[in-house]
Amino acid sequence: MPTFGQMEIRASTLIDLLRRAAPEASAESWDRVGWQCGDPELPVQAVVIALDVRPETIECAIREEAGLLIAHHPLLFEPVTRIDPHSFPGRELTALIENRITLYVAHTNVDRSPTLSLNAAIGRRLPLKSHGPMASKWQDSGLKLVAFVPLNAVGQVRAALAEAGAGQIGEYTICSFAIPGTGTFLGSESSSPTVGEKGKLETVEEIRLEMICPKRALNRILRALWDSHPYEEVAYDLYPLSGYEDPRQFLWAGELAEETTLSGFAALVRECLGDGLAPVKFAGDPGRRVKRVAWCSGGGKSLVKHLLPSDTDVYLTGDTGHHDALACLSKGIALVDLDHYYTERLFLETIRDYLLRNLPDGSVRWILDPSGPVYHHC
Repeated sequence: MPTFGQMEIRASTLIDLLRRAAPEASAESWDRVGWQCGDPELPVQAVVIALDVRPETIECAIREEAGLLIAHHPLLFEPVTRIDPHSFPGRELTALIENRITLYVAHTNVDRSPTLSLNAAIGRRLPLKSHGPMASKWQDSGLKLVAFVPLNAVGQVRAALAEAGAGQIGEYTICSFAIPGTGTFLGSESSSPTVGEKGKLETVEEIRLEMICPKRALNRILRALWDSHPYEEVAYDLYPLSGYEDPRQFLWAGELAEETTLSGFAALVRECLGDGLAPVKFAGDPGRRVKRVAWCSGGGKSLVKHLLPSDTDVYLTGDTGHHDALACLSKGIALVDLDHYYTERLFLETIRDYLLRNLPDGSVRWILDPSGPVYHHC
């Protein structure tokens, strides 16, 4: 059985790694991401990574004896009122559950993640001299915990809070800030002070310890604070923190290493992202010179309104229609449309490579779903 340190690798271990890089709270409100079925506490020997949960994908997972299927697009999107094993999605759910396969979905939370964004992967494939997201990274609303701790207990309190889930910022853990100060207290006759005497005003050198505290873990973190703090009564504050969310977090931009024509850029897209096979269409003067590129993996037509002609010569995305092209052209921006599958297929290797970097070599067998594009073109 594969191990992670001294423990079996469970689906929940891999899911936690994904949540660290792409928190589910960062997904769009309409999206349905996260654990969708199965038992995440079962051990995993093989993992299938896929764009969609198709019948052939499930057959692959069964054949490979996979314990976890990580998909980009949700199987469960609309509310389910019954599970019919003879129709979608009950048929797929039944097959997954009967074969003890856990399903985890990472969709728009991955699109927003600086670490896992498919837009970053697209940027690495295109001949760009620079690229990056159009907006600063997503930030969850949450809480800041401020605790007042005696000098000799700071280490144990910080460690306990971190173990409970405080102090995590992206890929960094045990994040804290400490400021020295002076605390005072006067215990009543019923008190049992750890420092000093009851009935006497005490002055103690203390540390103001600050750590980010996710709301979902608040009870666990406060329990850890009380259990690890040496004082009979613990002084602490909780401050609400505003989140930061911007639709432009789904947009990335960059400059081509060499200016080219619109038709030339469309050919580059076909070659770099579509293996020279993917269907590509474009709107605009074929001979127009382009250098500044914006893009969104998947279907990014709703983001056209956030583009500015002063920053963008051409916009690359998928799933656009006639009126989307006109909207782009009306802003003075050309449009290149690449088949949805080819804008997102990099999900498979992006997720695999990230998990590989965070797991021991050979601990899990990785299978990339061999299913190709949904649409075929004649």
